Amino acid sequence: IVGGRYGAEKSDSKGRVPEGFFERYDSITKEEYRRAVEKDIPIYVLVEKSVYSDYETYLQNKANKTVKYPHVESENIFLFLEAILGQARNNALQQFDRYAEIEGWLNSPW
Repeated sequence: IVGGRYGAEKSDSKGRVPEGFFERYDSITKEEYRRAVEKDIPIYVLVEKSVYSDYETYLQNKANKTVKYPHVESENIFLFLEAILGQARNNALQQFDRYAEIEGWLNSPW
């Protein structure tokens, strides 16, 4: 589930904080995704619609660092979505507004 908050830092990256770290650190969710890809586990990415809307705006404004995105706390979310969507396979993505939509999607026959 991808929302407006990027998430906590993964455990093995703890230690001395390099310059620029908070702009480009790996979250726990990103690490979970990476490991699922490595093990070829089916992945279903659920993204808040408002976050995906901001992502589409980001794609058109990457070079403009003054753009403020109202639904995300960090550009890392967009970089994570780019990595997911850049995968040749195992990148199924579903948008949602409310958690009930997730439940309905998961309960529907695929």
